Amino acid sequence: MQSSTFSICTLGCKVNQYESERIIQDFLSYGFELVDFSDEADVYIINTCTVTNVSNHKSRQVIRRAIGRNPPALVIVTGCYVNAFPEELRELDGVDMLIKNEDKPHLAELVVGKVSPGSSRESHRVSPRPRLHTRALLKVQDGCDRFCSYCIVPYARGKPLSISRGRVLAEATRLAEAGIKEIVVTGVNLGRYGCDLPNGTNLEGLLADLARIPGLARIRLSSIEPLDITAGLITLISSNLIFCRHLHIPLQSGSDEILRAMNRNYTGEDYVGIIEEIRDKMPGVAITTDVMVGFPGETEEHFKRTKDLISRVRPRKIHVFRFSPRLGTLACSLPGRVSFDVKKRRSAELIELGEELARDFIGGFVGRRLEVLVEKLVEDNLLTGLTDNYIRACFKGPSDLVGELVSVYALRFERGRLYGEIVGQEMNHEGSNWKLETRN
Repeated sequence: MQSSTFSICTLGCKVNQYESERIIQDFLSYGFELVDFSDEADVYIINTCTVTNVSNHKSRQVIRRAIGRNPPALVIVTGCYVNAFPEELRELDGVDMLIKNEDKPHLAELVVGKVSPGSSRESHRVSPRPRLHTRALLKVQDGCDRFCSYCIVPYARGKPLSISRGRVLAEATRLAEAGIKEIVVTGVNLGRYGCDLPNGTNLEGLLADLARIPGLARIRLSSIEPLDITAGLITLISSNLIFCRHLHIPLQSGSDEILRAMNRNYTGEDYVGIIEEIRDKMPGVAITTDVMVGFPGETEEHFKRTKDLISRVRPRKIHVFRFSPRLGTLACSLPGRVSFDVKKRRSAELIELGEELARDFIGGFVGRRLEVLVEKLVEDNLLTGLTDNYIRACFKGPSDLVGELVSVYALRFERGRLYGEIVGQEMNHEGSNWKLETRN
């Protein structure tokens, strides 16, 4: 019997990416075949995001493409858009199922039997071969109760919910045994890990446990709020080489007045102090951040303070967002709306500043030795991978280095990447033979 096919498109955050990977594994275990989203499939799954109006628009576009690609197919929509605005999705003709975030773990079970010829597979689950990756996401927490005034996420994801220490460590161990070298610890509000668990469980303790798992070479943290970065957490990640020198710490605004209106509960100077403490203990650390422009009431002076603070902090990368009013949030009803043109200009200015800071940061590593986790072969004999501090590096080498950690000497900076050669070797490709020479 021919296998039914499925395809999945994921929008939004790393938590969504993690949950999509679990959905893929579940469908594979039922005997479905995964195909590209641009191909014709029996089942289309769209894992949506609703963090901005643009996210909603992109989600609807993807849904319509799936419906038009194969009208008889089963079209399933899940993710935060479903939780926050289900009525908008019910208006789309061709959507067969809406699955809330809390039901994602059961999505494959809900679909099995609805797709011909898949009805015979209901009681015959198999263990799929693991998909090959060099790094893997590890979700440890869901939900948020911070209620920033602009944010719909607490309404879409619910209150904080931590995954038990035992389950997290078991999954991390399984990933390490499967050959994964790097895990990215993620959550909707990662720093709130443990707030709903007994015995004082917290993120610092969980990370200390993860660091002891044999086989793992790197642990990278996803986004973490400034107020959740404690002195103990900084000491832990700076004193153990397994933790990547890369922290994504949202700023949102450099204006204390705007931060208060956002319900962020810290000041610009608080943020600067946290970054300075991190850099003092972690030389070479990459700080990436989120910044919002056009929040209601944001004046040119407020925006200037944001630019000035960013120039002081000098992040490796800035994710710039234009304020998007979300129904049901406090900021949706605030006066002082900023025009589209002003938001567009401010966004462009921050993007340009961010690109300049990125060039400065990455270029500063030319002539230095870097540890790179090799991800893939991008063309003949050219490998690419990421350093622990979030720099893309390219260098020549054999394909069997994919998935390995190698030392690379950075020779030049070009188009946002470092190009170099493996330390201790000069590699000249001549036909199919590798000539290895010791570096002086």
